[in-house]
Amino acid sequence: MGKTIEIICVGRIEPRKRSLELAQKAEESKIRILFVGSLANSKSKYSREFLKLLETSSYIRYVGSKNQFETWKLMSSSKILFNASFTEVLSLVEIEAASLGCFRSEEHTSE
Repeated sequence: MGKTIEIICVGRIEPRKRSLELAQKAEESKIRILFVGSLANSKSKYSREFLKLLETSSYIRYVGSKNQFETWKLMSSSKILFNASFTEVLSLVEIEAASLGCFRSEEHTSE
């Protein structure tokens, strides 16, 4: 299977994971990114801003929560897994992505 997804971000959409900030940077840089994971709080301002950005972006895709097999399939089709969380060191999803041939990149700073 070819690497058809440039960048993937797997995990809940929430401030701790910096999903919105990553989406905004991808939009500004015109870089395509796929987000996989549930909204931590669908009624929060953070989630609403994330979803609003999706409506106008041609670079950001969001597929919601997927089961483990579907997530692995998406990661194996991805060139890069990006983890922008500022609280995790090495997450299980990063180890899984690496085992599937997906290069991992991380940004673990708290601005």
